[in-house]
Amino acid sequence: FVNTDALSAINIINPAMGVLWGLSTMLGTGGSALIARKMGEGDNAGARRNFTLLILTGLLLGLFFSCLGLLFLDRIIRALGATDLLAPYCRTYFGALLLFTPAALLLALFAILFVTAGKPALNMALIIASGLTNIALDYIFIVPLGMGVAGAALATGIAFLIPPLGGLCFFLRSKGPLHFTRPGMRLSEFGGVCFNGSSEMIAQLSISVTTFLFNITMLRLAGEAARTDSLTSFAGEYEALQTENDFVRQQLVSAMTSLETARVKAEAKSRYVVAFQIPALPDESLYPRPFLFAAYVLVGALVLAGLFSLIIAAVREHAGF
Repeated sequence: FVNTDALSAINIINPAMGVLWGLSTMLGTGGSALIARKMGEGDNAGARRNFTLLILTGLLLGLFFSCLGLLFLDRIIRALGATDLLAPYCRTYFGALLLFTPAALLLALFAILFVTAGKPALNMALIIASGLTNIALDYIFIVPLGMGVAGAALATGIAFLIPPLGGLCFFLRSKGPLHFTRPGMRLSEFGGVCFNGSSEMIAQLSISVTTFLFNITMLRLAGEAARTDSLTSFAGEYEALQTENDFVRQQLVSAMTSLETARVKAEAKSRYVVAFQIPALPDESLYPRPFLFAAYVLVGALVLAGLFSLIIAAVREHAGF
């Protein structure tokens, strides 16, 4: 139903999609830490404004990259290493998938922010529904309808829509700490979001660069065989590793969010001393008074010595010594 050239074309396009995943992961990871910190501090209004701005930013970035990709579609697929044989398949698959770029970015954002909102089970349900939808539509579009690689792209794009639509419906109706409101975020906070999430973005980009270099190397060294057999044989292994990487990344994000929340709560409960009056030197030193205190000690010692003398004398007299 889909030949090996079409499968190789999908692998050629993967690095470009990895760039989009990297951007959305950066926003989601850094944004979740900021939102969790504000929620821990009790600033739920600020957390909601930041949350809304992050979702809006993901949507606008998706629209921007979708238009940019469609405008320079041929140049992009050629830069990714598509040959004359693979270019028509890459153009069909990537062109259809670019229409769903906003949904792809929102999918990654909601996957992380659902955990911050305390709804990991809902996120899991939406991801499973998206995967099952992709499988079912792949079969329908490719086998009965015979749409080929275009059907595969359409099935993937429709599956991308499920988590974002679920997230929008949930947060629009949510009465919890996180829901949509007027967006807002200071520039310094947005810079912190990008900085905190940069490590996750670099990890994702490294996979894209590795895949891109692998594709280029295989096409140059193995020639036509790489387009048919080699790339296809490695595509399954690559997808398995990518799935494992996504799963581990979600665990890391969840752990980072929990750590940030625990740190903020610990700081809120910590006790500290504040100096209301700074100590200063006196104008006149009243204490200690060395001569007076010395006289007191001397008089006290003489009194004690006299008492002991009287007691000893009384004892000797009574004993007849």
